[in-house]
Amino acid sequence: MELTKYERKTKKDSSSFFAFDEASTTNSTIILDKDEELSVMEEISDSKFPILLVYSAQEKKYFVMKVFPYYENTINMCYLNESRFCGTQHSNIISYTKAVDKKQVTNLNPSTLISYILMEVCHCDFYDLLMMDGFISDQKLIRTYFQQLISGIEYLHSKGISHMDLKLENLLLGKDYKLKITDFDLSYMKSDILVPGVGTKHYRAPELKSKTCKNTEKADIYSAGIILFALYTGSLPYLEDEKVEEQDLYDTLLNWPQSYWNALRRVNKNWKITDPDFKELFLSMVKKDPNQRASLSEIKSSRWYNGPTYSDSELRSILDNILEGSLLN
Repeated sequence: MELTKYERKTKKDSSSFFAFDEASTTNSTIILDKDEELSVMEEISDSKFPILLVYSAQEKKYFVMKVFPYYENTINMCYLNESRFCGTQHSNIISYTKAVDKKQVTNLNPSTLISYILMEVCHCDFYDLLMMDGFISDQKLIRTYFQQLISGIEYLHSKGISHMDLKLENLLLGKDYKLKITDFDLSYMKSDILVPGVGTKHYRAPELKSKTCKNTEKADIYSAGIILFALYTGSLPYLEDEKVEEQDLYDTLLNWPQSYWNALRRVNKNWKITDPDFKELFLSMVKKDPNQRASLSEIKSSRWYNGPTYSDSELRSILDNILEGSLLN
């Protein structure tokens, strides 16, 4: 049961957005903001909103731009939601540069109204990182990044923010080699009346799936538990709506958690998850009842969490080798 069995990203047909009129552009370059002199270099993600690498001629540096097209001259609600979180400042949260509510892009055909958010450039997301040789074989490396994930979540929760869509694709490897939580278009703030989304299949807490979520912070804990399993094993712990080798791992994990490891071995006899500290931490984070899930303080005091980790300089050296090896393959 490998990660590659699961849908990588939500495919979006953005061809109409990039059908620019070459007669109105210079050197076939799309200029999304003439005032800021922001030029599109390439599309770097095919997620639900276009994610672009852009170059700022004013600042002489690259940024990542998330684009939110208007619909029938109406600003996108996902932009309005995500732009609220641009003031977050933490080493494990993506660094935002600016948010622009309304911009007319005249050199597209047809002319298009957009909103956009500029943010820092990163190496890759953690889905891609997990596919690279040398990552999942290093438990010390996995623990280092899991601690960074928990640090980022702790910061968000201290500000009354719940991410609500934590998954490998929404964790980025920054240029400083630190984990960065990104993609806040479905996030929740404590004063909000409604939970804006239902999470992503295979990562979401069961109460998000059933649309009965009352404790958004505990929903983040559940998703962080799924990410922990993925980092540790290179696979996700279940298929949400189907059996694997006649085993309903999703139902077993939620309703008979102590039987989960035996069910997992029936799916794949080569599974060798023997670390009791890891097992205890994982099960504590993915309990069906949100009120019984581990708190952040309980996660941070667990035995597995407090094992050895890498320093920043060690992390840089290790990731340089992993990234270089991936480029060579």
